[in-house]
Amino acid sequence: MNRVLPLARGDYVFFTAADDEVRPGLFEKSLRLLCEHPQAGLCTGWCEWRRTDTGLAWVMGAEMPDAPGYLDPADLVTLGQRGRLMISNPSTIYRKAALIEAGGWIPELRWFTDWFGAFTVGFRHGICHVPEVLSTFNLSPTSYYHSARSQDERRAAMLHVLELLESEPFADVAPRIGRSGILGAFGWPMLRLVASHSEHRRFLTGAFVRRAGRRCAEVAGRRFFPDWLERWCLKTFYHA
Repeated sequence: MNRVLPLARGDYVFFTAADDEVRPGLFEKSLRLLCEHPQAGLCTGWCEWRRTDTGLAWVMGAEMPDAPGYLDPADLVTLGQRGRLMISNPSTIYRKAALIEAGGWIPELRWFTDWFGAFTVGFRHGICHVPEVLSTFNLSPTSYYHSARSQDERRAAMLHVLELLESEPFADVAPRIGRSGILGAFGWPMLRLVASHSEHRRFLTGAFVRRAGRRCAEVAGRRFFPDWLERWCLKTFYHA
């Protein structure tokens, strides 16, 4: 993707995976907002996550503001502290220059490269948001999302996320990401990394711990809850 990014002739770029589905209106509604707010680094919307093995579905991003518009970096920090911030890559159109400035897609981040690109762009330039489901992410047991051979591989990629945030190119966005607590979305593995590395403990905020706790509860529920209880939780917390 990094090879074709500089070759794109337009001002905006969109990336989708083979198992993603684009909903009608994604381009029309997103580009309209981006034209109205050219300072924004991207435009995103809600995304329906669907497990292909069970048919369970839930909406990611439904806790974002319910009116379309522009959110500056300070707004994103506040949303993150309230546990309401979400940027779903299958529903996201990027301003090309902003994504290139953020390093494009950094391959060493593996499963988190799109997360890193989205949130560094967002916390640097702000985002536009469409409060509608604009895409579907089909979560398959054989998808790249589940392709790590071990938890050590995932932890190594997460550690690289932290190391990049501590580097000079991202010195402007790291404090905002830290205050937002959004790194807690990686749950227990990220909590362990931050707590065990003194150089990264500035990210260990109350918002981070709350977000990590919620993520840990989600993972535990998926493993141990019966289907009926899992469906109830999805409906309650994700507007499934």
